[in-house]
Amino acid sequence: MKKLIISIVFLLLTSIGNSLAADRAPNWVIFLGRYGEVYNELKSTQGNLKEYSEILSADQQTADKIAGFWIKKVEIEYKDPLISCKEKYAKMLPQNFTQADVKRVGELYAEEYYSYFNTYFYDHWDEINKMIIDKHIELTTAKKIPKT
Repeated sequence: MKKLIISIVFLLLTSIGNSLAADRAPNWVIFLGRYGEVYNELKSTQGNLKEYSEILSADQQTADKIAGFWIKKVEIEYKDPLISCKEKYAKMLPQNFTQADVKRVGELYAEEYYSYFNTYFYDHWDEINKMIIDKHIELTTAKKIPKT
């Protein structure tokens, strides 16, 4: 019975994680949140948030591809810790959990889950920004983004 409950809780957290991490909201939504947090809090606004926003406005599909690429890199690099994170928070829910319990644990889970994204983005900041600039130049050359 306990294993069944843990399995159900694990599925709930997976679904919370998927809705938080990718419900699947478009990749650009997740990426923009994580990139923006690193940009504002860790990199002292050194980066290409403006350029990414312009890419998003001009060509949402390209913005989503950039985001998807980096999200996948995080999921590969941190596969085991992300799975452990889900398992850890699944075990935190009481046996007779309420919606408030799910919300509380889900918020803790999201905080830890997204910390892996922030760490990866911080560590690969230059590579991420190079991709953003390269795509921005490409779209500017194709006249999808007006030259400023």
